[in-house]
Amino acid sequence: MNTKQVKQLKQHVFWVDPACIEFYAPKSSFPYIKEKNDNLQRYPRFIANFLNTRIEKNVPFVFDRHTFATEVVPVQDVLRYKLVKNLLDQKLQYHYSDWYELLEKQLQQKGYAKHKKIIMKTLDEINGFFDGYVTPLYLSLINEGFKVDSIHNVAKVYIGPAGQMLKGESGFHRFAIARESGLKSMPVRVEGVHSEYLKNFAPNVNSQEFEKSLRLSIEGCLKR
Repeated sequence: MNTKQVKQLKQHVFWVDPACIEFYAPKSSFPYIKEKNDNLQRYPRFIANFLNTRIEKNVPFVFDRHTFATEVVPVQDVLRYKLVKNLLDQKLQYHYSDWYELLEKQLQQKGYAKHKKIIMKTLDEINGFFDGYVTPLYLSLINEGFKVDSIHNVAKVYIGPAGQMLKGESGFHRFAIARESGLKSMPVRVEGVHSEYLKNFAPNVNSQEFEKSLRLSIEGCLKR
């Protein structure tokens, strides 16, 4: 599979049932991540950031058993998933949620709370985070479904040796909302596949054969 084919595959958007994604493959469990982090520690931050971008662009699409994720976790055991589930169990009354408690504790201990690049330095800002970001996100997904305005906003998955979809890092809160709310369709991009999957489902793969074989192997999950 050449570089152009890999790029096309990574940019292809599949619509799947979130209930089909039962396990999470932490990025940190891929051996190349540990090796990369160990190597980058030797460089100043600005050089390390530049090298990190170059390395990520050249990560293989096909992983063998030595380079694939060494750990998979049920999605329900991931903290981000637990926080969303608890919030929904509280019917979006966020003041009573574990997520709110966690951010409040961060604020007390560090002087700020953080969600991705969002910094909250007061309780009012934490309230604003839920009122202005989390709740609108939930309502948008429930009322309008997922919108693909950029492929970079699409959640990433890996394909395991038996053809199972494994959740990657990105879009976890949206995924948790969709799965716990019973939404039947969400967009995903395939970030990488296990070599055993190719051996069993798509020998002599090219981009068209891969797409066809992937559709066959996860046919029950595909929604569009």
